[in-house]
Amino acid sequence: SPGVALSVALAQLSVAIGNMPLGIHVSPLLWATILGMGYGNLLHKGEAKRILSTGIKFSKGRLLRLGIILYGFKITLQQIAGIGLAGLATDVFTVATTLVLGIVLGTKVFKLDEATSTLIGSGAAICGCSAVLATQPIVGG
Repeated sequence: SPGVALSVALAQLSVAIGNMPLGIHVSPLLWATILGMGYGNLLHKGEAKRILSTGIKFSKGRLLRLGIILYGFKITLQQIAGIGLAGLATDVFTVATTLVLGIVLGTKVFKLDEATSTLIGSGAAICGCSAVLATQPIVGG
């Protein structure tokens, strides 16, 4: 599908740019987000949108989830056991508290809609861009 091919090309370009010595290291994931936003706002119109939308939707849904699952396999049960029960409890508490605070502050203080607040909270609580991208189809933001 042309949309999947575009997603793969943007991913490869993001990795290439992320590996360039620019003085500071910028994550390929951030480059992919920037390039995707640029494409979406500047070029994803008319005929291109019609041709590429199905593949892009597949890439940001199924392929992204598969990537997150495969990335998670890098963490072993030994590593989890190594941090101990106290470390695991601290991690769970930190993630849960950050997520709840993100949603509450977003909706009550900053007057954002619940979907946007959930996306921001999940990004802050878990791992940034990939968490937001994985959460977006679920909350519909």
